[in-house]
Amino acid sequence: MLLLLASWGQTVPVVAIEHVTVVDVHAATIHADQTVLVRGQRIEAVSRAAAPEGARHINGRGKYLIPGLWDMHVHLGMIGPDSFQLYLANGIVGLREMECSLPEFERLKQYRAELASGKTVGPQLVATAEAIEGRGPAKPAPFGVENAADAQAAVDRQREIGADFVTIGSDVPRPAYLGLAEECRRLNLPFSGHVPRDLTPAEVSDAGQRSIEHLDGLLLACSSAESRLRDLMKHGQAVPIQTIVDTFDPNRAAQLAAHFRKHGTWLCPTLTEQRFPAEAHNPDLYLDPRLKYVPSGYRRKWEVSAEASRNVEPARKLFELDLRLTGLMWRAGVRILAGTDTPWPYCIPGFALHDELKLLVRAGLSPAAALEAATIAPEEFLGRTAPLGIAPGAPANLVLLDGNPLADIDNTDRISAVVIQGHVLARRDLGRLWDRAAAAAKGQ
Repeated sequence: MLLLLASWGQTVPVVAIEHVTVVDVHAATIHADQTVLVRGQRIEAVSRAAAPEGARHINGRGKYLIPGLWDMHVHLGMIGPDSFQLYLANGIVGLREMECSLPEFERLKQYRAELASGKTVGPQLVATAEAIEGRGPAKPAPFGVENAADAQAAVDRQREIGADFVTIGSDVPRPAYLGLAEECRRLNLPFSGHVPRDLTPAEVSDAGQRSIEHLDGLLLACSSAESRLRDLMKHGQAVPIQTIVDTFDPNRAAQLAAHFRKHGTWLCPTLTEQRFPAEAHNPDLYLDPRLKYVPSGYRRKWEVSAEASRNVEPARKLFELDLRLTGLMWRAGVRILAGTDTPWPYCIPGFALHDELKLLVRAGLSPAAALEAATIAPEEFLGRTAPLGIAPGAPANLVLLDGNPLADIDNTDRISAVVIQGHVLARRDLGRLWDRAAAAAKGQ
């Protein structure tokens, strides 16, 4: 899992990105003609002062500098180590691994150890192992649970193996979920994930769940027919999508948003994941030139999924409602995280995060808010105490763009250079990463 970047990304005592326009994503403003000094792994200064002698000079004229990007919902263990170079080439400097097997988790821990020692260069990684689910043939103990005692033991096991947080599955029984939440609070171990079917989004917010992924359970909670629809679920009957669409109640959504604000519950909508069934009929999806970076085995699996996703009209209506709800939640003050659920079909590692930013803007977020969801918001969510954004003392994880992302969010993938952990990856270095990723995918 080593990234052979030491010979590509040159490390020097001081890097000076000169005459660059700095993007303040929080204030939604830009600051022209700045010099950003990087010393080691931190930003030393942001000003109009001349660069010191001996610095490596990077010409930032006509370019825009943003903080490094995070993808806050990935499954790296499923993708394989070659994906790291795709993430870096796309300006992604941090990842949140939401679920992987125990052997995969051990490999990710080894990668993190190599990052910490300086042996390798790559995105930061916040990770957990298996999600905690209701017990069954596909999920035995210890992470398949039936009651509070099981759930507490599963949380203890996650803590023992070094998980940064706990991921909640969608079928955790209510008593088990409450026991899990209690144990996580006792251990000060964050928990995130789905809204189990036996609970409501408001209840998991009350319990202290840090984030809800995929807008899980929100549309049901925002339906004026929620009680009737939950009765259908209890009797094993399908919930009609058209009913969900027709009974959406903005007032209920506003009440839920107020609940999330009160308890500090974040949303990671993963709109890229929800887009696929809604657009499975679109031929452009299967002609995407970026598919050359995806191993053929994955492409075949994705094609099978596409064949199975023929009834796109209900999915399209549901996706449009997901977009509407995401925008409503953001306007109501709920904090948003950008995540992709890669490798969900046609969520291409690295590229999918840029797709997600576009979808967040389509949902109604401003370009600055979408950028915030992928830059300083993840750092806040993770409790980082260093200065955030592009400021003295902040981590020197930066992306140099050829266009203003506040004017057009499409400019986030016009990448000129990436600075990560004191290493500068210029355009030629990024090109080598693309080439290596394409060659690796072709051989699989």
